[in-house]
Amino acid sequence: MRISTLFFRKAIRGYCVAKKAFAAVLPLLFLFCPPCYSITDKEVKDRIIPIIDATAYESYSRSDSGSDLWGFNAAGIFAPNVRLTNRSYLLPLYQGAYLKQYQVVNEDEGNQRYSENMTHNTSLSYYYRLTDRLSAKVTGISRLQFNNETSDESWGTGLYDYRDFGAALDATYRFRQAKDMLGEFFAGFEYYMRLYPNYRSLISLISVTAPETHEKDYNGYQIISGYRVFTPRYNAELKYTLLIKYYLDKRLIGDLGILENDSHRMDYFHMGNLSLSIPLEKHLTLALNTSATYNTSNQNYYDSRGTPLDWSDDVFTYSYYDYYTIGAGPGIFFRYFIPKMKNECVVSVTYDYTFRQYTGRKAQDSDSTYLSSDEADTINTVRWSIKYPLAEHLSVVVFGDNTFSGSNMKYDRYYRYNYNLSRICCGINVKY
Repeated sequence: MRISTLFFRKAIRGYCVAKKAFAAVLPLLFLFCPPCYSITDKEVKDRIIPIIDATAYESYSRSDSGSDLWGFNAAGIFAPNVRLTNRSYLLPLYQGAYLKQYQVVNEDEGNQRYSENMTHNTSLSYYYRLTDRLSAKVTGISRLQFNNETSDESWGTGLYDYRDFGAALDATYRFRQAKDMLGEFFAGFEYYMRLYPNYRSLISLISVTAPETHEKDYNGYQIISGYRVFTPRYNAELKYTLLIKYYLDKRLIGDLGILENDSHRMDYFHMGNLSLSIPLEKHLTLALNTSATYNTSNQNYYDSRGTPLDWSDDVFTYSYYDYYTIGAGPGIFFRYFIPKMKNECVVSVTYDYTFRQYTGRKAQDSDSTYLSSDEADTINTVRWSIKYPLAEHLSVVVFGDNTFSGSNMKYDRYYRYNYNLSRICCGINVKY
């Protein structure tokens, strides 16, 4: 790989400098949280809990088109949690990433391949433990996503760039079910507004009095509930999520391709997850994740087949965005603590299988001819990773994945349904 010894030396030197700098500014961070004055170093250490998990790495990715892409990537979490009292915490969080590698993201209309993207997610939570069993948290949320389909695009101009702004409220009730079993119920509600600043409806591009302009903008209302159980023999989580999307400006499409001005698009996304973690022996853990989703939408689709003046070949699809998915995947994790490094070595291999079936959308041949069968997509992904410690908070990481997607949708002019992607990465991880 193209990562030289110089890269690792610079990374280790940068880590040491960053660690000293963080230790120097740590007392200053506490000045923003009451009480602000006359505190000792020990009080700062006890009241501020810094959480840092960052990775910088070089990646090589390859698509089935035969093109290669080298890129420098960085991703991390910074959360200087502040303990206000024995029962309350202030939890600021920043999660960001810059990725220069091939990746395919499932959008409503179809799968999009990106070569570069960037995310900036921030939140501020106030956590309070009401009783020994019951706790609650209120959170303010901001999410920014930038996607570039080609390397020559400039940031902030991507068609699928979006911004989220919202708030969430959740609660957790923990109780002991048996001597060695701990149970936990959790529930939450989140509201956010998602805006696509660069996405415009086609009709708004040709008409100044268009009935809709920002057709992808929506209000999201999300409800989450679930149950966790912790035992020496296994850990498990069962979770249900309902996301309701109310589109602010998108009208329904009628069977003649005419927008219905008195109705808006609404989607209902249901997801159920079951995850299980079983320790096989001291260093080996088996994990299993399963999921099922069901999306319903009142939105339809009208295809003029590129001949807007000839209605004879037009195709109307009712409930174009309705689909369900089934996913499952095992994983094996090896962990070995190295006392000299005060850190652990971790090796993992996971496999993910996803099957997506549309219930109204017909598959198309490579020449765009509609077929009699509904669109069905199958995605298989194999991931592997190795993490080896260099110091207490510093590790070298090597990881990669291979994704194989197949579909009876052969019309790939605008979106990608049949593709293979491979990726291998190597870099440095800092965890504190």
